Amino acid sequence: MVTGFLHPWLVRLREMVVRLEPQWHKRHRDFLMRSFQLPGGWAGRQGPPNPYYTGFGLRGLFLLDGLSPELLRASGRFLQRLPFSHLAPADVFAVILVQPILGEVILPPRRVITFLAQLVRPDGGFAATAASSEGSVFATFLAVEAVTVVNAVLQENCGEFGTGTFPSAEQILGFLLARQRRDGGFAEASAAPLGAVPTTVAALATLRLLEVSAQEAVKRACDFIVHQQDLSGGFRVGSLAPAPDLLSTALGLLALADFNYLKCGQLRNPLPFIEGCESPSGGYRSDPTDETPDVEYTFYGVLARGICEAYMPATVGRSSVARPDVDKL
Repeated sequence: MVTGFLHPWLVRLREMVVRLEPQWHKRHRDFLMRSFQLPGGWAGRQGPPNPYYTGFGLRGLFLLDGLSPELLRASGRFLQRLPFSHLAPADVFAVILVQPILGEVILPPRRVITFLAQLVRPDGGFAATAASSEGSVFATFLAVEAVTVVNAVLQENCGEFGTGTFPSAEQILGFLLARQRRDGGFAEASAAPLGAVPTTVAALATLRLLEVSAQEAVKRACDFIVHQQDLSGGFRVGSLAPAPDLLSTALGLLALADFNYLKCGQLRNPLPFIEGCESPSGGYRSDPTDETPDVEYTFYGVLARGICEAYMPATVGRSSVARPDVDKL
């Protein structure tokens, strides 16, 4: 049974992350704890706590094994009190997908179904906002992930694809393939001529969740991601981007690990770039030129470091940790 894409990866990688160097581990756990705000969430670089960044804070501490019962209860109460009918779709998705970490149902299945049904579009995808006329690759991944997580992880009935409320797996597959570009990557908008790494990773994760066969599309997409790595070891968002960023690097590594592409001979060691994004006082930044760490990029930094240690040990070779049998991850 498929139990979601991201959360199972977090569960598998946590064993690796928590066994890294104690000083590294403590530095980033302390940063996330310092960033936690009452009444129970995390904020971006400015403003009050919100569900989007709270999801990243909880995932980061989950990887670092730093979630206390008190923090989980405070976060759960904060999310329960949100005015869901007035939230942006990205915030609603954040609440739905963090429920396995919280260990409680914040949004009941009927509300999830109503929310997702409003985003279904004729092209077979799910829109990023209620005002969008076409499907979004990233929103489609979030929708498929949400249904999978609610059904399998939370063991609540959120419906199935192709039952009338939601498009079928074949319709979603058709939508995704229409967004694959000549460079092998997937584009978020129908008018975009080139692929982007985050969008491509979202498409690959959706294909994994739907358990559909699209081997040629997967191979082209993974080759596209590999070709976005530059000399620093980081991954660019796309071929026109001037420099790599941590988000694209972490997500690119995650997709390549999922499809067993990390042994590709073309890949360089990504750890120098990842370390260049690390703040000495804790937390990660978007790229080495950024001056301010935040919760979102700290999650991506911890995620990327865990993937490097677990799946590229011969390349990284920095830690004396006894590594798990990665073939079983």
